[in-house]
Amino acid sequence: MYLQRTKIKLLSRLVIAGIMIAADGRSAMAQSTVNLGTVQAGATGGSTSVSAVQQSAPYQAPTQGSLTATQPQSIISQQYIENNTSPTSTYADIIKISPSVWSVDPNGPGLMETQELEMRGFQDGQFNVTFDGIPWGDSNDFTHHTTSYFLSQDMGRIVADRGPGTASTIGPATFGGTIANYSKDPKEAASITPTLSFGSFNTKVQGIEFDTGTLAKYGDARAFFDYNQIQSDGYLTNEKQRRKNAFFKLIKPVGDNTLLTFVAMHETLHQNVGLGATAQQIATLGPNWGLSSDPNSQDYFGYNYDIINTDFEYFGIKSLLGSLQVNNKIYTYGYNHQGFNGLDPNGETANGTSISPTDVPGQRMIMVYRSIGDLLRLTQFTTKGKI
Repeated sequence: MYLQRTKIKLLSRLVIAGIMIAADGRSAMAQSTVNLGTVQAGATGGSTSVSAVQQSAPYQAPTQGSLTATQPQSIISQQYIENNTSPTSTYADIIKISPSVWSVDPNGPGLMETQELEMRGFQDGQFNVTFDGIPWGDSNDFTHHTTSYFLSQDMGRIVADRGPGTASTIGPATFGGTIANYSKDPKEAASITPTLSFGSFNTKVQGIEFDTGTLAKYGDARAFFDYNQIQSDGYLTNEKQRRKNAFFKLIKPVGDNTLLTFVAMHETLHQNVGLGATAQQIATLGPNWGLSSDPNSQDYFGYNYDIINTDFEYFGIKSLLGSLQVNNKIYTYGYNHQGFNGLDPNGETANGTSISPTDVPGQRMIMVYRSIGDLLRLTQFTTKGKI
């Protein structure tokens, strides 16, 4: 009787151990499929082809989770950005595919500054927005000009981090989380990639990217230069946009444990901007009413526009010294904004100035600022994690 019970106990333990091993195997497989850089094992014990991996559900997923993050994250990959989003999109248009993020662009994706961007109920200005780890934003508050800097063509991935981060998370509003934008890396093979796209509202995108490939004569350095032009009439009446954006990135390894990075971006933006339509205007002129074509009106599109010039540059060095990782970036970014608008584009204030009762009153604003800084992050890897 005792021997029989012992056999039953032993059998039970073997069954339980088998279930745990199978569960661990499924967990390991789940972890390997989240990392798109790994090659999954096939049924025959060999490796699946690259094309098979690219057709897998994890690779094609709009967002992916992180197995190493200490707080909830959604990662949007480069392949999703390139194959599933509008070529005019900003990071705000792309990131809204992830849970808890919501944005509104009434004029079309990337065809006007995002009117509303929220993450977990926090509004823009209540969370960080970073580019390659560098926080950036407006000078008079913590909000962001979504159309004034980076194009989707230069994005490597975007991460929605819904927690306050670690000690290395730097920015004006870490309590609301971080939308982290990362530039893509230059290709290993030399290539020229043209871009030509047409869409609704007379939208056109023209661009060209040149990748140097790996330059063995220059210490295996790689670089790419990307230039794009976007123009559109927009969904809203007479709210047009023209963008010209140039982006350059160079990476160069130094030895086995150090990587140098240089990034430079410049953009010129011209956009016609309305202040919104009244209920009467929507009822009589349609839901897409924006600006008028009447030079005698304060909402004439020729009086309501922005001219914005921006740039963003940084030089970074990342090095592993034993178990200590050093990541330092010296950066600068500038914003030059000249804005013009009628005094009351909604038509509730009559024309007339001190010069003439028939003159159209208007306003002009200028905002110019430059941010310069240095970010030094030191990470120590220990047996219990990193600090």
